[in-house]
Order: sequence, then structure tokens, then C-alpha cells
Amino acid sequence: MAFLGAELVDFGAVALAHASYVSRFSVPTGVAEALGLGGLSTGIRVALTAVGLSAVLLALRSAHRGTQWITAAGWATLAVLLTTTWLYPWYVVSLLPLAALSSSRGLRGAAMGLTGLVIAVRLPLALTSSF
Repeated sequence: MAFLGAELVDFGAVALAHASYVSRFSVPTGVAEALGLGGLSTGIRVALTAVGLSAVLLALRSAHRGTQWITAAGWATLAVLLTTTWLYPWYVVSLLPLAALSSSRGLRGAAMGLTGLVIAVRLPLALTSSF
């Protein structure tokens, strides 16, 4: 506690507050729009949180059973990025070193796919905005 400071106590509250945010550029928002759902309901956000948490727990179990820990961490990170409703492009950067160091070709492909998707969604905004 002394090493991390008093902010550690507020981490849970901040994480819960951020879970209620919805970005129009997140993967779940894009899927909901493509399906004509008109947005993300509270029920969908709760289900996404459960899926993301389950993926993290499965990755922990997999690493405990002998899977390369960096690969398990990469898959868990990918799951969280795919299920979060609040996604900034730089969040994907946390996945790239894990995928690069992993022996999993599938993880590397998925990381590149998500990176490409984020670039494709955000590039038009970067080209039209004035700095």
C-alpha cells in the first residue's frame, strides 16, 4: 500500500465508473450498430463484462496448467479489448508486445486484425480533424 499510494484504494471505484462509459468506436458498439440494436443496454454491458472476466479467468487457469504465460496474458488482453465498451486506439498497444513475444500465431493474427480494425475506424477521423 505504501509503495502504490492511496490511489490503490480508489482503483475499484474508478474501474466501476469507467465500466459505465460507452465509446462509439468500441467493438461492442460497432457490432450493436451493425445489428441495428441502437446502442448498448445495461444488460449487454453486464454480459460483456462477464465474458471479459471469464476470459481472464480462463487465461489464468490456462497459464497455471502450463500454457506459456505471455500467450495467456495476450489472449486475456485481447478478450478485454474486444469486450470493453470504452476503447481508445492506444489501448491496443498493450496487446502488441504480448502477441509479438508469444509463440501463438493465432494471437499474433488476432492482434494484427484488431490493430487494423482500430486504424480503419479511426483513420478517417484523423484525416478530417484539424490540429
